[in-house]
Amino acid sequence: MATRDLFLCKFGVEMPIENGKQGFISVERAQHAAAKCANLAAKNILSLTTKETPLGIACEVFKTEYDLILNNTIAGAHATRRCHARAKPVVVIPP
Repeated sequence: MATRDLFLCKFGVEMPIENGKQGFISVERAQHAAAKCANLAAKNILSLTTKETPLGIACEVFKTEYDLILNNTIAGAHATRRCHARAKPVVVIPP
């Protein structure tokens, strides 16, 4: 049963332009990898939560899981706790 609670879970993504392991990383590849990794991290974490799980805790655990998956997919990529000051926010609203 969904609670319909809303919580703003802010995070950033840092992606290398190039790394020694995978070479040049195009914007399209970076975006695809970031989205795929976010979906996997969300699936991993949200499948373990209950309606009693505090949303703030779930957000922090998601960011940790996302960082691990993202860095394993593209060496040098990281999910950060904060967005860069000049980054344009992207708001994802569920259907």
